[in-house]
Formats: sequence, structure tokens, C-alpha cells
Amino acid sequence: MPDVEFQVRPLGESTCGQRRPGNSSYHITLVKGDALVVIRKTSTGGSQVTFSGPTVNWKKYYDRLRTFRTSEADGDRGRFPAPNASAIVLAHSFLQYLQGANYPPAQVMPSVVGGVGFAFRRSGRKVYVEFNNKAAVHALFSDGVSDPVVQRVRPEEAGYQQWMAKAKAYLDE
Repeated sequence: MPDVEFQVRPLGESTCGQRRPGNSSYHITLVKGDALVVIRKTSTGGSQVTFSGPTVNWKKYYDRLRTFRTSEADGDRGRFPAPNASAIVLAHSFLQYLQGANYPPAQVMPSVVGGVGFAFRRSGRKVYVEFNNKAAVHALFSDGVSDPVVQRVRPEEAGYQQWMAKAKAYLDE
């Protein structure tokens, strides 16, 4: 059977297919709203299903981060210092890492101590990562019941990978 790809779109949009001769597997991609399901059958007869939830609007996170550069960002600057350039640069690199890993935060906000914070929440648990104005990065793990745990995060890819493994284990256990 030749390789066939179908894209099924919401009503009113076109449906297209592509045939690739000489290959005995097929892929079916189903798109509904922002959800994506890919079904792939290999030549050995096995099948693989991949599901992707709603598409993440990463631009909103970058736009939000960009607002922190202005003195009037988030309204209440008299209460806490605005994030400085180094905190914003580090937060931007973290956001790029998150985008590459497709792991969006629940919220991006200025930190009350000066810097940028990222919140991740699931089932009553929260992980908060803060890039402060002194170029230090910390992660707080909290369930609202036991004492929160704070850990230092190295602001580099290896440090982000270690943090993400811990955050996923904590939020998804």
C-alpha cells in the first residue's frame, strides 16, 4: 500500500491528501480546532497514535515578557522593582527552552523581589521559577500543605533539563 497522508480540517476547510509511491506505511493527521492527532501505520502492521492538545500561543508569553521592559508594565511598579535587563535576558532564554520542549507555563509575571517569574500548576501543586535581578535562578515546589522546597537552577540548557525532569515528576505524580 503506498504512503498516504490526509489532513482533515474543521468544516468549511479543504481536505487534502498526498501519495508517496514505494512506501508501505500511511499517516493520517486529524486536526480539530487546535488539537492534532496523528495516526501512523508502519509496514510491519503496527500503528502509532500521537496526540497534541491545543496549540500553544508562545507569542503571548514573549509579548508579556517584552512588556516588563517598560516602566509601566504590570501597573504596580511602586511596590516592587521592575525586572532588569539580565533577568529579562535569562527569562527569555528559559522561555525559548520551554518552547523547544513544548512545556508552557501557566503564567509569566514580574517577581515581587525584582525579576521574572514563571508559574506551572497541576492538581493543587505549583512550581514557580524565578529569575531575579541578581542573575540567580531558583525554583519553588509547593503543594500548599507541606513546607515548600526551593532549589537553585543553573541558567543553561543542562540546568533547565534537570529542572524540567524534577518539575514534571513533581507536577505529574
